[in-house]
Amino acid sequence: MKKINEAASEMLALLEGDCRLSNSEIARRLGVSESYVRQTLKRVFDTDHVRRGVVVDFNVLGIKVVACLRMRFEAEHVNAAIDRLADEPSMGLVMNVTGAFDIFGMVTLRSTSELAHFLEEKVRSLSGFLSVDVSIVTDAVKYDSRQAPFRLIDRNN
Repeated sequence: MKKINEAASEMLALLEGDCRLSNSEIARRLGVSESYVRQTLKRVFDTDHVRRGVVVDFNVLGIKVVACLRMRFEAEHVNAAIDRLADEPSMGLVMNVTGAFDIFGMVTLRSTSELAHFLEEKVRSLSGFLSVDVSIVTDAVKYDSRQAPFRLIDRNN
């Protein structure tokens, strides 16, 4: 994985502070040309290293339940389970982890009855399912939406 250069890092730091900054304003603040900013950001955004998006308050979307799922599967079924769970729109996070569980996930739904249905239809029905430990989030003290987990390991190679 190729790392981004210092100039690109500085540009991204400015955009993290205010995503509405224009290329000309970034150039002014960093003392570089606008075309350099445009070319550098294009290179960065054309890779999978940085993602752009919109963060919407869960309440606006009608999300009432945020749950953390710690799941165990038979070893030969873990990768397939990860892929299936990652395809689920309500799964905001799916991670392969070490320790007592194989997969950690975060699911956002509209109700506890939706959660029960999701667990039955989308988790327990997966091949090799062994167990799931569910914790419903009661308060989010910190949630930094700027930090998105990326694949640390390319499972396809």
